[in-house]
Amino acid sequence: MIVCRIGNHIISQKGIAESKTYSGNIPSADLLERTDHCGMVSGEKTDKAGVFQVFYGSLKTAIMIRECPLDLGCRLESDSAAKINAKERNLHENHNR
Repeated sequence: MIVCRIGNHIISQKGIAESKTYSGNIPSADLLERTDHCGMVSGEKTDKAGVFQVFYGSLKTAIMIRECPLDLGCRLESDSAAKINAKERNLHENHNR
């Protein structure tokens, strides 16, 4: 099982919600500069498509990085964040009444 938290402000969150898939790409040390760059800039403001060679595995919707020694295609089994966010909104709305 892989658990990850992706904030609502992250562009990847929309793609994961739509496709119900995502990937975990484990880079080697020689990819540090490029992976750091991708983590520091927003995909909304910067086109990161050319940073790595990408491919799709058997899931067909989870983008994986060819240069990484380990790529994991993952299927979303539970979206507890949507439930938690709804509860937080209800608590906030009830508190403001």
